[in-house]
Amino acid sequence: MNARCSWGNDAVSTYAGKLETNVTFSRANKRSPHLQADIRLVPSQIILNDTVWQVQETSILVDSGYIDIRDLLVENNEQFLRVNGRLATAPTDSLEVELNNVNVKYILDLVNFHAVEFTGEATGKAYVIGALGKEMQANTKLQINNFHFNRGL
Repeated sequence: MNARCSWGNDAVSTYAGKLETNVTFSRANKRSPHLQADIRLVPSQIILNDTVWQVQETSILVDSGYIDIRDLLVENNEQFLRVNGRLATAPTDSLEVELNNVNVKYILDLVNFHAVEFTGEATGKAYVIGALGKEMQANTKLQINNFHFNRGL
């Protein structure tokens, strides 16, 4: 099955894009009552808060107890976000998120977080463990160049 998701807005900041996928449904084995979806995201372009980002080809496998993400890469020049791993309940399953020169203020603006102000460029990795379970954990090691907090040093 081919699926396309398009969006756009009519506001001060542009949020728009089109994601195209090829989806195959199957059973992990013949006895399984559950279907799994193998989603192939084709290269796309999206606009988030007036910034154009390239979304590279990736594979996402959705099963009854987990989601596998293989090399999801969203990039804008030297900035990128790469996601690999598994979202699941088990504490042995983890998802790795790698950031390179990602503008912290830009991300906080995207999620409309303005309780405090952080600026700088984040590079490093974050790990989410047991994301679909009751005791999710997150660990990170980020370096933030040009870091400022509430417009101070």
